[in-house]
Amino acid sequence: MQPELLQLMMKFQLCYEIPLAKGNYIAPQLLSGNQPDDYTWNESNNLILRYTYDLMPKGLVRQFIVAMHQDIEDQNVWRTGVIINAKNISNTRAEIIESYGKREITIRVSGENKRDLLTVVTRELDKIHDLYPRFKETKENKKKYQKLISCNCSTCKGNQNPHFYDFDKLERRYANRKYTVECEISYQDVDVLGLSDDIGARAQLQDSRRSPDLESLTEYDSKDRFNIVNQIYLNNTNQQQQQQGGSMDNQQRQQQGGSDNSQQQQQSNTSPRIKSAWANGLFYLFLFVVVIGGIGYLAGTLKLLNLIAVIVAGIVFIPLVSALQLRQDDRLSEQNFMELVKLAIAQLPLIGNIFKPFLENNKTKD
Repeated sequence: MQPELLQLMMKFQLCYEIPLAKGNYIAPQLLSGNQPDDYTWNESNNLILRYTYDLMPKGLVRQFIVAMHQDIEDQNVWRTGVIINAKNISNTRAEIIESYGKREITIRVSGENKRDLLTVVTRELDKIHDLYPRFKETKENKKKYQKLISCNCSTCKGNQNPHFYDFDKLERRYANRKYTVECEISYQDVDVLGLSDDIGARAQLQDSRRSPDLESLTEYDSKDRFNIVNQIYLNNTNQQQQQQGGSMDNQQRQQQGGSDNSQQQQQSNTSPRIKSAWANGLFYLFLFVVVIGGIGYLAGTLKLLNLIAVIVAGIVFIPLVSALQLRQDDRLSEQNFMELVKLAIAQLPLIGNIFKPFLENNKTKD
């Protein structure tokens, strides 16, 4: 075989050189499809992991065989499977078998250091998956395969048919602070980190909180919770504002009522006083009749001069009383009232003569 072609086949993991037979090469696609009869497997207390595919490409395990050919146990290898016994991991074996019809790869590990060897195997298979664009998960494309971890509850541990968990779902559970998951066989709560420890993926699970997709998921949940709290806060704020507005309205109404009352009081204080009976014209008629009657009664008993004085006094008395009533009703100013009083006094006999000089002096001063 031409060296260039051989190097090209080795580059694309189509063949490998036998470690103890230099110059001899094995192409896994040319191996027998039958599983060797001369190897045995201890099924007690195995760690089991599965890869399932929506659409499984051919040759995944063959590429794995080429990549791990240094650790193949006694050349226990066939076209669809291999036994791995890593030199740096003592007393531990891994069986990797491809079932193309079922679209799955099953890994079983037994021995003292199962987790260490399973970590090596899954890391190499994940590298092969990364070579296929269809297996890369994006926002537009969903991942086309699932990594299934076997349950390690008391019922499933050591069982060849345990319950399996999708590792991606475990990542999402852990990222959302769900640290346990229920086994569908025993219904026991199983620790998520304990499951990840079985395949050496604790760090990956813990780092999943910082992955973009899971961050967007948790960010969405946080925003949703914030909107709920914010809505409750806004509702409470609106209620408080409504209550405050209602109390303010009540205060305003009370203030307006108080101002209306004060205005009414002011209006009542400034409104004209109720007119008494002195303002009634009938009273003046009655007063005139009383005065005339009194004068008529006194006419027969008084001397002429006295009678004249009484008549004049009665005549002056009527306008004087009228002036007092007008002043009481605020229909006559104080100055005009005083003028009327002066005129009335000046008309009285004898008294008018006595006060006349005084009244004239007041006029000159004014």
